[in-house]
Amino acid sequence: DSYPELLVHSEKGPNLFYQNEKGTRFIEVPLNIGGNFDQAQSFHSTDINNDGSLDLLLIKDGKSFAELLGNGSFEFIHSPNKAAIKLNRLQSNSILNSIQTADFDNDGNLDLYISNYNENDLILRGNGAGRFIDVMRNSGLHKSLNHESHGIVLSDFNNDNLVDIFLFYRIPAENQLGELYINEDNFHFKKKQTEMFYTNRMPNVFSAISNDFNNDGFSDLLLFINEDNIHLYLNDGKANFRYYSKEAGFTDSVLHPEPSNGVIATADVNNDGYLDLFAGSDLYFNNSQTHFTKSNNITGLNFIGNPVFSDFDNDGDMDIFVGSSRNALGSGDRSALFKNNLDNDNFLKIKLIGSSSNKNAVGAKITLLGYDENNKLIYKTQRQNSLGSNPMNQADPTSVHFGLSPRLKYKLKISFPSGVAKEVESISPGSIITIYELNLIERIYTDFIKSLNRTYSIVNPFIEIIKILILVVLLYLGISISFIKKYLSRKITSYLIIFIVLLYLIVLYSTISHGQLYSIAYSYGSTITLFFVFAFLYAKIIEKNESKFISHYKLLEVIGVGGMGKVLRAIDTNTKNVVALKVINPTLLKDEENQKRLSAEGEILSSFHHPNIIRVFEVAKTPEHVFIAMEYLAGGTLEEFISKNHPIDFALAKEFLLQICEGLITIHEKKVIHRDLKSTNIMFDKEMNVRIMDFGLSKSPLVTTMTSLGTVLGTLGFVAPEQVTNINVDHRTDIFSFGVIMYQIFTNQLPFKGENEIALIHSIFNTTPADPNEFNPNIPDGIKNIVFRCLEKNPENRYNSMVEIKKELNRF
Repeated sequence: DSYPELLVHSEKGPNLFYQNEKGTRFIEVPLNIGGNFDQAQSFHSTDINNDGSLDLLLIKDGKSFAELLGNGSFEFIHSPNKAAIKLNRLQSNSILNSIQTADFDNDGNLDLYISNYNENDLILRGNGAGRFIDVMRNSGLHKSLNHESHGIVLSDFNNDNLVDIFLFYRIPAENQLGELYINEDNFHFKKKQTEMFYTNRMPNVFSAISNDFNNDGFSDLLLFINEDNIHLYLNDGKANFRYYSKEAGFTDSVLHPEPSNGVIATADVNNDGYLDLFAGSDLYFNNSQTHFTKSNNITGLNFIGNPVFSDFDNDGDMDIFVGSSRNALGSGDRSALFKNNLDNDNFLKIKLIGSSSNKNAVGAKITLLGYDENNKLIYKTQRQNSLGSNPMNQADPTSVHFGLSPRLKYKLKISFPSGVAKEVESISPGSIITIYELNLIERIYTDFIKSLNRTYSIVNPFIEIIKILILVVLLYLGISISFIKKYLSRKITSYLIIFIVLLYLIVLYSTISHGQLYSIAYSYGSTITLFFVFAFLYAKIIEKNESKFISHYKLLEVIGVGGMGKVLRAIDTNTKNVVALKVINPTLLKDEENQKRLSAEGEILSSFHHPNIIRVFEVAKTPEHVFIAMEYLAGGTLEEFISKNHPIDFALAKEFLLQICEGLITIHEKKVIHRDLKSTNIMFDKEMNVRIMDFGLSKSPLVTTMTSLGTVLGTLGFVAPEQVTNINVDHRTDIFSFGVIMYQIFTNQLPFKGENEIALIHSIFNTTPADPNEFNPNIPDGIKNIVFRCLEKNPENRYNSMVEIKKELNRF
């Protein structure tokens, strides 16, 4: 909600978690996480499983580590990854242990670095689902022991888009204040030899931070050395540092009464574009010459401790929370929140949403460029998201703050850890900008893949297969002993079980992060319940359908659905014969002209008695339905036969074509035009005799209606050009469609093709089909001449009758 919360170490009791009430007040919220983790000595907040919600990592002692997964509110659950991290060598009871996260190998998953005070540290590779593997052994990191290391600072010091490590010591190791390790990728680090961090004295380095203090676009280093001056080292972008403390104004010794790794923090407090510094108890203002001036007397800050900057009231300026211990500093209030009272809009806040990179885009580089009125670049600074803070006090991982000068025009350059680059032009002061690494479609896909990875990393595939098999057995057993068995065919049962198994996987995917027991109970309970609910409803529907009648026809099953309506297998209760009952789509009958046409043509259809024309027994209507009762054919369609038997023996193909000719001759003799001749409207009886069906019903008003129903596209490949324009349509239109069928019989292809209706119509009007012999070289010479004459664009160039075509075919 853009209002940062606080998680605070408590010296003599449970740690405190405070909810930010829109910047007006903080309310303590109990974590209720069990295992005494509310008294953890170290914690860190980040999105370890790439789901978009901040999680918590807690170390209670040397062997107890907790991953708490967040859901975007104040509820956390323990990660189902029980063995995600094993801590067997952490120094217990040390508040100077610390946890930091970064994507060290830029694989899109956050990794962990755990500082272990006087013992060896741990670096752990994350898999993006909350599981981590210790990779310290071959990392090249060699910490000097017994020098009281207070932690590390993370940043890309050599500007190669990989996160490097600065390891500092309270007690110098071999005269070194700290050691710089350059990331060479794949969790291999190389120590950079430099004399810059050597010392002849024995100073106590309490803390360190990194940021671009001199606005040159590179990460500098700043060390808090107790009872010595603050050390500032400027970076040239290649991890070469030069000492700059005196020039920066850090000449006086600083003092902090307790050893701590959280003494210093940095932010642009006065929104002037230059990073300021809080150290111990003092606030230093920075300027364009990278010179720091102590400003306690004008800011009202008068508290010593461990600071963290954040915009707690979301007004665009950085507030500061400071906490310290009673043990070192005495009784009384040991924490204070100071609200920044700047009253201007000279700020910019950036929220980054990663996808290929980690979700919070930790490690992303944000470069702010400022231009004068002549568009000359005069200002440049860089932040590295969530990196560079002191080991104890984590920076807000959800936003990055910049101060702006009202005199300049700005633009942003963002480089995500994945290498994706973004630019934002024309920045307005007072803006809060959200920048996504990927576009919406890419984000959805990437986030889905990562969520599958989270689920897969938690589940045990072998156990899940066993659970699915048990689920299938339970479902089959349930069906076998219930009344619904007689209503569910084996095919329907199989489909239903496949659906339920898919549903089980979806429920598992949605609930696995809540723990195995919860997931098993919910996934099994919900899927088994839904299965039997679906099965029961399906059985009831079937039972109801079986009892339905239309007129004197008992309906058995739906055998086809199209724009004209649906076709059912039915029994004529008068004759006991099985018939095909076509129930006309009510939408077609809203037009009175269609009703008259259907009635008139019904009489014609019923009058046909020909072995190659389907027998129509009745065209009638009831109060609810208009239907056509016709001969039931069990031999399938010509299209199905071609698909299964191509190439078809010529003699058999010729026989089919002659039978179609015979049927069309009879139809045309009665002055009826089929208009919808296609291979799916030609069926076979049990003896494989051809039957022409579905003719005489596709006059132009019906075609118009069917087009609105989205059903003509399937037949467009068979229609003649004049039928598309509905101009001069006569029996030669059927001859064109017959030519298409001939082409399909011999080639198993349609002569005209297109990816959509417009493309197909263009092909019909403008394209000459490929030679059928290219697809079937066994076609006799001369056949293609018949096909191409039937397919002439101009009806005048086609055959005049089916009788002529029959004669031509009989020559072969």
